[in-house]
Amino acid sequence: MSTVERWLEFDKDTRRKKFINQCLGLLLVLMVMLVSSHFRPQQHPLTLLAVAGLMIAILVQPVRTTSSPSWRACSVLYMLLLALALRAEFHYMGGAGILWLLPCAGGMVLVSSLFMTRGLDYGAAVAGIWLVFLALPSTLPEQTGLSFILIYVLAVTGFGTLMNRSYIVGSLRLMKARDDFRLLAETDALTGLENRRRFIARLDEVVAEGRPSLLLLLLDADHFKRINDRWGHSVGDQALVRIAEAIRPGDEIMASARLGGEEFAVLLDSAEAKDQATVLQGFADRLARSTLPVSLSVGAVWMPGETSSASALVAADVQLYAAKEAGRHRIFFQGQMICETLAAQALAG
Repeated sequence: MSTVERWLEFDKDTRRKKFINQCLGLLLVLMVMLVSSHFRPQQHPLTLLAVAGLMIAILVQPVRTTSSPSWRACSVLYMLLLALALRAEFHYMGGAGILWLLPCAGGMVLVSSLFMTRGLDYGAAVAGIWLVFLALPSTLPEQTGLSFILIYVLAVTGFGTLMNRSYIVGSLRLMKARDDFRLLAETDALTGLENRRRFIARLDEVVAEGRPSLLLLLLDADHFKRINDRWGHSVGDQALVRIAEAIRPGDEIMASARLGGEEFAVLLDSAEAKDQATVLQGFADRLARSTLPVSLSVGAVWMPGETSSASALVAADVQLYAAKEAGRHRIFFQGQMICETLAAQALAG
């Protein structure tokens, strides 16, 4: 199953809409029971059992189901219990109820097309609905011929299948578009890294979790203005892309972002290292292997010591300023130079 399909089944909006629609279905059954002059609780145990099953299915589905098969099974079970509840009540209504069998079965087949996010599930629900309404002991009106019933079943099922397919495809397209828009809103267009907005949100999550092994780094390209002035903005953009390639997430790099202009940010995980200096030296070696066309000044802070994303960025900016004041192309941490970064100033020089 694709990521988008899995998202469709577990998307919060989809679950909420399903829950509301299922409650409306239960309300429909209760209304039929209330307005029916034939309903007698002590004489209609099957209806009561089906209603109890509906309530359980509604409550269990949004709370207890955590896997795709169980979520889908609950959806199919709900539709079958709903069909059973209505079918039982129509049976107890006698001749008046028999007249409602075909219209109600057809309506449920069409409505269930908007409940199922997989074609196989819809097929199982439809087969069960027709079985409950037409195969259980009943007496259809005498004027209802077998050919009419067959045509009716095929027509309604075919139309419902088209509705279900349209619903699934439309929902997937809508959710993929929403995912694409979210990605655009959280990604830097030039480098493909996270943008400032997304990275600050990630920092907030890190602060809230209190993870003990993360370092925040602010990186700034040295003398970057000279590159734009001397070689043009297109060359400057290429230099930014090269920097982004060097700091993409992987290994010890948990996340990276372009905050704006020539300024970048990186979250380093130091859980596997003996101390922070070793991690920062490894990061400097990584930059050196990337043969960047410009040197970088870096300011680093220890995230567990910060109480908010704002304070962490301010503290890292202070270290970055110290690195620049000390001569650039170096990493500063806790007010001290840890190591130098490669002084590759071929373009800027």
